[in-house]
Amino acid sequence: MNAGLTGLQSAAAGIGVAALLGWAGARAARRDPLGPRPAASPRGGWEAAFAGLAASYAILPLAAGAATQSPGLSDAAKWCIRVVLQCAAALGVVLLAERFRDGAAPPTGVARRATAGVLGGFALYAAATAVAFAVTSLWRPFPEQDAVVLLRNSEGLHRAALAAFAIGAAPLFEEVLYRGAILPALCTVMPPPAALALQALAFGAVHVTSAAHVPVAVPLAVVGWFCGWLYLRTGSLLVPVLVHAVFNAVNVGAIFAA
Repeated sequence: MNAGLTGLQSAAAGIGVAALLGWAGARAARRDPLGPRPAASPRGGWEAAFAGLAASYAILPLAAGAATQSPGLSDAAKWCIRVVLQCAAALGVVLLAERFRDGAAPPTGVARRATAGVLGGFALYAAATAVAFAVTSLWRPFPEQDAVVLLRNSEGLHRAALAAFAIGAAPLFEEVLYRGAILPALCTVMPPPAALALQALAFGAVHVTSAAHVPVAVPLAVVGWFCGWLYLRTGSLLVPVLVHAVFNAVNVGAIFAA
């Protein structure tokens, strides 16, 4: 994340602030846009979500490798095929988790969940940017993540494949793992607020690749907490997946616009 804002980032943050203010106003009027609360915290079904994630990482790449053996395909084209197949598999896992978690569907409709996910992504971007600015000002600046550097220095089809992974595959994989598997597992052994905080800290920490990157764990822990809170609040894995995808899309768009 970068504390300096481009025009695209400023617009996204503005939409996010407006979304937060609109949600707060609706809450004050006792009309929560997120709809009814789930009957219980997501304590069951995480084994299936974790197994599906493992299949996405292990089995599907083997199938994708077999499908991309043609010598006429470039490495970038093969990567694109793998990304598309992995996105499709992870999306299937998300939909299965939505259907069979605790034996009940989420209490809100798909349209409301999708709207919450998109607007939530902009709201998260505004919040995480403010936190990143505070960390940079009060602690120390931090370098760009390795994935951001790789995307910034790529071009052509390779860049498109990396962008597709960042916007499509990464949110699916990470949300299925952290919110679909780890968070429900933690909820079986501790209160949901503690589970929410712990999985958020784990999400932030896993993105630290060197001592210089330690400060980046703070805004990314905010990302993990917000996505986890929305999962507990809505009972829908689709919502944090869309939140995460929109958040990444704004960052990718800023790189493309630079």
